[in-house]
Amino acid sequence: MSIEAKNIISGYDKNVNILNGVSIFARESMVTCILGPNGAGKSTLLKTIYGLCKPKHGSVFYDGKDVTDADPLMLFKSGVSYIPQQRSIFPYMTVEENLMLGTWCIRADRELARDAIERMYAEYPNLKERKRILASRLSAGEQRMLELARALVIRKRVLLIDEPSAGLAPKFAKMIYHEIEMLKDRKITFLLVDQNVRQAMAITDYVYSLELGRNKFEGTKGEIEKNLNEIVKTWLKF
Repeated sequence: MSIEAKNIISGYDKNVNILNGVSIFARESMVTCILGPNGAGKSTLLKTIYGLCKPKHGSVFYDGKDVTDADPLMLFKSGVSYIPQQRSIFPYMTVEENLMLGTWCIRADRELARDAIERMYAEYPNLKERKRILASRLSAGEQRMLELARALVIRKRVLLIDEPSAGLAPKFAKMIYHEIEMLKDRKITFLLVDQNVRQAMAITDYVYSLELGRNKFEGTKGEIEKNLNEIVKTWLKF
């Protein structure tokens, strides 16, 4: 499944636009990365795509269907998940309770929900070992992995991730990027916002660079890598 944003104008105040006509297309079963300096509108774009911030102009398409007016719950049920930059675990709930929240929309079918959680435990055995402890007691890397597992507990087609390695030690950051790369084999489409340019480039297939809420550069991994230093240098003026 693909996700697309066309000519998006969006912001948090009716008089101030953060995005000024941004367009992106995240291709099916690929990692598409959005780069750019602070304030470029990267996080706002993900929030707008997921319905957390309504666009003033432009459209969002999921697998070719217009979902501009869809709310996050509708998108979640349709196969789209979003992991924000700030930690979104519930710290005073256990690991298993956090995973159970990921099955909320199928909670009426307890067997199906239980099977979904057990599948996550099979994929992430470290979480199974810690399922009874409070999520706040996990390391930063384990908390991020819990967020990823919760986003995937009901089979997803598209995953929007904002700064997957933010606040993580290099060891855990590498683990998260490796996991994202492996998940491509499950035909999951990733739209990734990142400032860890080198590690993001290692796993990405296509890149967009934003500047002041507008498209600045785009291209395949190979095309962008040729000019990466020059692209990053343009960010230094911000």
